[in-house]
Amino acid sequence: MTCDPRDLDPGRPCAAALGRPGGRGPRGRHRPRAFAVVLLAALSGALAAPLRAEPSIEWTPDSVVEELQPGNSRLVSLTVTANQDLPKANLRLVPWFAPFIHISRSSFRDLAQDQAATLNVLLSVPPDAEPAVHDSALQMRDGVGPGAKNLAKPLHITLIILEPGPGGGLPPDPGEEGRATLEGIDSDGDGIRDDIQRFIALTHPDSEKLRAGLTQFTRVVQEALLVRDDKALSLNAASALGRASECLRYILGPSSPDVQNELHAQFLNTVARSRAYLTYDAQLFGGIFPSAPRLQRKFSCTFDPDALPN
Repeated sequence: MTCDPRDLDPGRPCAAALGRPGGRGPRGRHRPRAFAVVLLAALSGALAAPLRAEPSIEWTPDSVVEELQPGNSRLVSLTVTANQDLPKANLRLVPWFAPFIHISRSSFRDLAQDQAATLNVLLSVPPDAEPAVHDSALQMRDGVGPGAKNLAKPLHITLIILEPGPGGGLPPDPGEEGRATLEGIDSDGDGIRDDIQRFIALTHPDSEKLRAGLTQFTRVVQEALLVRDDKALSLNAASALGRASECLRYILGPSSPDVQNELHAQFLNTVARSRAYLTYDAQLFGGIFPSAPRLQRKFSCTFDPDALPN
């Protein structure tokens, strides 16, 4: 007998069949209940599973604003921290203002959660640059290609190119006043003595990457003089000076020692500075300073020398 579930007349056989344990009615009524139990269990499992936060990063400092005259450059050190492990993160500037802004690396590999990683940004203004304000953003992406996503909070970089000052954007010659103290005079606050800044720019006007390399070298020599009485800090400065020398060897090749010696002579131009350097050098006794392989010397630069035009 074929029963129609719509036939609910108690006097007919079909209605009795729907009420018996072997009939079709109870089975049909239990299907929604069973489905609800399965759905509830699935939802409970989903709610119990921990939600993974979206990747985000923190920059220190959280923005960069610099003013430079044509022919000058400045190196800015940054740290970046992620809220979770990132196997690979790529860096890019948007838009790319070559040759004004250069980053020392294009990616991070195996960036661990809450571990600060370092990055250098070189701001370099060509001598013939016009006064202007350039805004850029340094983005970190979780991969490459169309499917890559930007991680939150890009670093905003503003470079303000000023009108050229006396001497074509270089600080004035400090003269004898610049020789009066160990630190000398740094009127534009770029971390380089004015007399050395002028020497580098006027001696090597045709090579931006060489000027950047000599600037890196000079900053370390200046630091070495200032920490000369502390052995641990002197050893750290010596290690950084080794990296700066490797960078210059990558840029110059065999002529690097001659250029470094020439800069040393300009830098240690007083008796007090020469004695301070000898004190620093004496602190290095017993230190071990491994050098980078020849093919790795490029990465000793605090900037990307291959990204500079000459």
